[in-house]
Amino acid sequence: MAKKVWSYFASAAGIQGPFIQIKQTVQKWRDVQGNEVFKNVMVDVPIIILWFLWKSRNTILHGGLYAYEKIIFDTTDTIHKFIYTRFSCFQELPRYWPHIVEILERWQPRYSYKMVRWLYPPPDWYKCNTDGASKGNPGPSSAAFCVRNSAGDIIGAKGRSLSISTNLMAEVVAIRVGIHYCIERSLLPLIVEIDSLSMTKFIEGIWEVPWSVVKEVEAINKMRKNVPIQLKHTLREGNTLADFFANLVVNFAGTYLVKKFQELPMMCGINLFEIHPIKGEHLERISEW
Repeated sequence: MAKKVWSYFASAAGIQGPFIQIKQTVQKWRDVQGNEVFKNVMVDVPIIILWFLWKSRNTILHGGLYAYEKIIFDTTDTIHKFIYTRFSCFQELPRYWPHIVEILERWQPRYSYKMVRWLYPPPDWYKCNTDGASKGNPGPSSAAFCVRNSAGDIIGAKGRSLSISTNLMAEVVAIRVGIHYCIERSLLPLIVEIDSLSMTKFIEGIWEVPWSVVKEVEAINKMRKNVPIQLKHTLREGNTLADFFANLVVNFAGTYLVKKFQELPMMCGINLFEIHPIKGEHLERISEW
């Protein structure tokens, strides 16, 4: 019966037998060529088949009934649910396995484009963009931030080297030192903009905070408690200047502090006006699965 089940699912997917050893059988499914969705599903199908073959074997050994048709139905139903859960691009799928394969093979990604740019803060507000970098994760790391006023002028930028740490730690340290810098100099009210969605969720208390950054997150929330500070998430393309500063530290400069944009070319020997995001706009392409 197992051979018959494998042949049913494999023939529709264009996979040739024989199906003798499990390792070789699974590898044949992994070697299937096609679009990304098709390949992703084909990797998981043999796991689902193995589960229901094992379930049917144990049911029969204990005196129960588990017909071939039921294995096919249960396996197809589980694959159907898996595709709906994993890929949001499918609105309706048939329940017949060969038809599912046909739809998966014809699938093509649809891309949407979103304009991403750095936005000026409101009048009399300041914006602090922060970013962290880690070469190795964990590895040599850096934390950096830049503060700009409502006219887009740089009020200050600072980067510092960190010990061996993770990307997560570098991100949270950058946020903490950026907020501390602004509070110390009364650069308030303040918008703190970061490109780490997970860190935004941690600080806002939406997600559980990993133990490795609990103290840093607590320090950030303590500083935010009685001052007008807003935390916002942006895409990486809207955080290019802070990203550049973080990589500048970890790759070249070491710890630094500047108070105006014009000081930066003298430090790194390149024309940073080409990447300055105040007037720059970027397109973010998003694949819709």
